[in-house]
Amino acid sequence: MGKDMFSMDISGLDAVVAKLEALEGGVDDAVATALETASLEVESVAKSMAPVETGTLRRSITHEVSGGDARVGPSEEVPYAARIEFGFTGADALGRNFSTSAQPYLRPALMNTRSAQRAAFVGAISDLAGS
Repeated sequence: MGKDMFSMDISGLDAVVAKLEALEGGVDDAVATALETASLEVESVAKSMAPVETGTLRRSITHEVSGGDARVGPSEEVPYAARIEFGFTGADALGRNFSTSAQPYLRPALMNTRSAQRAAFVGAISDLAGS
């Protein structure tokens, strides 16, 4: 070698490359797992915070994870869910007049579980890095 060149041996590079290649498929799985865990936590807290008259609203709250998206909320079979979350004043489609105060349950559940949501993603990343 000429005097302007140098050489270096890096041991363990094959293991690093193997881990990086393994991440390709593992990232999607880790994100899905973290979304599932975080969504389930929000669902659980929302159910505990939902006002109960008949229990229909509470039972209708579910979560769904699809690809990189997650949805938590009541099913469409409970059309009054938004009125409970946000309140409602005025006439409905049938002409009945209402003045209902908001009884939020979804927004507070989302805010109150932020640390659990963050922990789900940190755990997924840690699992990936350690694998």
